[in-house]
Amino acid sequence: MSAVFVDLDTGIDDALALIYLLASDADVVGIASTGGNIAVDRVCANNLSLLDLCRAGPIPVSRGQVVKQVF
Repeated sequence: MSAVFVDLDTGIDDALALIYLLASDADVVGIASTGGNIAVDRVCANNLSLLDLCRAGPIPVSRGQVVKQVF
C-alpha cells in the first residue's frame, strides 16, 4: 500500500480521479484543496463531500492557495 498526498482543484475530472484513488489500495494521507478552475472554498467543500460520499476514513483536507492562470 502506497501513501499518497494529493493536491486537487476538485471539479468533475478531479472528483472522478479522487473517487478512483479512494477505491484503490492507496493510503490517502491528505488532500490539499487548491483553487484553479473552481474557487478554493468550493474545492474544499467538494473534497469534504466526496470523502463523506465515499465513506472514507478521517483524511485531513487543507485549504490551499488560489492559483491564478495566466494566458
